[in-house]
Amino acid sequence: LKAASYADHPTETKSAEDLFSTSCEDIKASHTNVCDRTVRNWLREIEFRYRKAKHKPSLTPKQEKTRLQWAKEKQSWTVDDWMKVVFSDESRICIGQGDDAGMFVWCHPNETYKDDCLKKTSKFPQSLMIWGCMSGKGPGQMAIITSTINAQVCVEILDNFLISSIESRFGNDNFQDDNASCHRAQSIKTFLQEKNINSMTWASKQCRSQSN
Repeated sequence: LKAASYADHPTETKSAEDLFSTSCEDIKASHTNVCDRTVRNWLREIEFRYRKAKHKPSLTPKQEKTRLQWAKEKQSWTVDDWMKVVFSDESRICIGQGDDAGMFVWCHPNETYKDDCLKKTSKFPQSLMIWGCMSGKGPGQMAIITSTINAQVCVEILDNFLISSIESRFGNDNFQDDNASCHRAQSIKTFLQEKNINSMTWASKQCRSQSN
C-alpha cells in the first residue's frame, strides 16, 4: 500500500484532507486490510500529526458577535493605549507542589522512580490564593487572600491594593478585572465610580487567552 503524497499530483493542488479522503475511498474499493501502524505511518507521510486538541471556549452566535464587536472597538488602540490599562487576576498556588499543570524532568529510562525525578504530591495540599495587578509599566501590589472571595472581599482588595498601586506606580485610569462573577456586583461598580476609575468591560465569555 503506497501512501498518496503531494508529489503524486504535480499538476494539481490538494489538501491533506483531500488526499486522506481519496485514499480511504481507494482502500475501501480494493477491500484491502490495513493494520493500525500502516495507517499511522501513512498519515505522517501526508503531514498529519497526532496532537492533543487545544481548548477553546464554546460560544453561541450571540457571544461570537459580541466578542467581534469588542475586538473591533479596540482595533485602533495603540501600544500607549494598552499601557494605560491595569489588569488584575487571582491565582491559586499549591505550596511545595509546583504548578498544577505538571512538572517535567530529564532522566534516563531506568530513573523514572528515582526520588529526585518524582513530583511529590499530597492528598490535601496547602495552597494560597493570590490577587495581583499589572500594567505595561510593570507589576503592582500583591494580596494574599485568606477567605472566600465575594463582593465585599473584592472591594477591600481594590481599596487596599489596587488604589495604592495606581497612585504610586501606574497613574492609570483604566482598570480591567478578570471578569469573575463577584466583580460584577453593584457594590464594586459603585466603589470604582467613587474612585473615578474607569472599569473596562469584557465581551461575553471574556477575551482572555486560554492555557489552557
